[in-house]
Amino acid sequence: MSESSEPEEYHHERPSKPRRYIKSPDFKARDAKVTEIRSSIKQIDEELAKINKDIEVTVTPKPVQEKRKALTSELGGVIRVQSELKKKRALINDQIKAVNLSLKKKIATIQTKTSKHSFKSGEDIDKKIKSLEDLIDTGTLKIVDERRNIKEISSLRRIRKDFSSIQDEQKLIDEDKAKIAELRKSLGDANNKEAQEEFEKVTKELDDLSVETKGIQKKRDELFSSRRELYKKKDGLYDELRSVKQDYDNQFKKFKQELENEKKKREEEEKEFKLNARKEELEAQIVKIQDSAKQPANSKEITTVESLLIHFDPSYVKTLSNSEVNSTDDKLNSHHKQSKVEMPANAVLFKKEPENFFVGTKSKKGKKHNNNKKKSTKFVLEPVLISELSSLGIPLPASQEDSDKTVELLKAKLNEFKEGQDDKTKANIAAGEDKVKELQKQIEGLDKEIEAEQEAEKKRKEQKAEEKVEVKEEEEAEEKAEEEKEDKKPADDDSTQ
Repeated sequence: MSESSEPEEYHHERPSKPRRYIKSPDFKARDAKVTEIRSSIKQIDEELAKINKDIEVTVTPKPVQEKRKALTSELGGVIRVQSELKKKRALINDQIKAVNLSLKKKIATIQTKTSKHSFKSGEDIDKKIKSLEDLIDTGTLKIVDERRNIKEISSLRRIRKDFSSIQDEQKLIDEDKAKIAELRKSLGDANNKEAQEEFEKVTKELDDLSVETKGIQKKRDELFSSRRELYKKKDGLYDELRSVKQDYDNQFKKFKQELENEKKKREEEEKEFKLNARKEELEAQIVKIQDSAKQPANSKEITTVESLLIHFDPSYVKTLSNSEVNSTDDKLNSHHKQSKVEMPANAVLFKKEPENFFVGTKSKKGKKHNNNKKKSTKFVLEPVLISELSSLGIPLPASQEDSDKTVELLKAKLNEFKEGQDDKTKANIAAGEDKVKELQKQIEGLDKEIEAEQEAEKKRKEQKAEEKVEVKEEEEAEEKAEEEKEDKKPADDDSTQ
């Protein structure tokens, strides 16, 4: 007869984990170091300005500078003359080589032509031809000898023609020899001796000037050397400044990365927490469904109907146990939330008094008094009874006489609930099993997600451990390099001394 209680909301207690404190890099220390380095750079700039001023003052006297300038210009002219002579001699030598090569080719051609016979010149051939012709003119030769001599004369005349071309080539050879002789003469004219003597003279004068200004130059060299050292030191400070800024940037980048990792870790923990909470909620629902399926169907409705029957018909015996009867009566007599229900117009709500409304009396006077009282009495129903009857769809009794009809309707409703109890119980069990299977599938999916989150957490921890090892190795390498640098520094100082 009481309102059905709402299912209890499941609360999953969140595990409290201390948050990791991530310290940000110290920008004040960085700024202090940067200020210190900039101060050192400023000091070096002041020293450089002073050295540059000393360099401007420490100069060679003007007359010496002008003389050095004139000698340097003269030396440049001598060097240009030497260069031109060198080019001229190289050109003449190239011409001599070319003519000599042509000469050798012509001589080889003549030697090839004259090597086939024993004649040295055209006159020798002419003499031989004349002697053979005179011998034929005598008429004393045999016909065979005469023919042989005629044939030899023809051959000698052909050779004589070759000797004519050889004479032309010989003229060319003679011309080449004359040209080579002329080139050799011009090569002697392009002698570098005078230019070399002038070069040595000017160089000696410049060396003498250098000796005179040696002290000034030495001082300038010292100033330039000091300036180079300061520039080198300044570059080192700039490198250190960049290193300080880079180190801070790396630390800040690492700081941001650690913040991001911590945020990601919290998100993963939150996700895993929600998955576990959802899993436990589903498991609690399964337990609740299984417990509910064990209860017979319509048990609450039957209990309500029987409690109403006991109220309207005290002779009715409830089929449930005494503990259940007492529990139901307690519910009827307990305070409940009032529901807005429809009720007859003549029904009045008020607090129930302990006296009996329908008790008679033997005396007429008392009977008359009671009749007057009965006329003034109205039929009363408690709010909880009105609510339970309305929920069962049974009309509210308007008077005491309607109670019997209400009892009959309640008994009919009770039989209706009991007749379909077994079938509905089986249906509830089947529906509960289907719901449990569905919830178990959801739990399996949650288990997979939880396992994936745990695996991701494991990989993240392994990666973090690897990063720590890498950082440690880098720190050890830096310490080793620093130690080697410190060990090398005294050795460099000793070698400098």
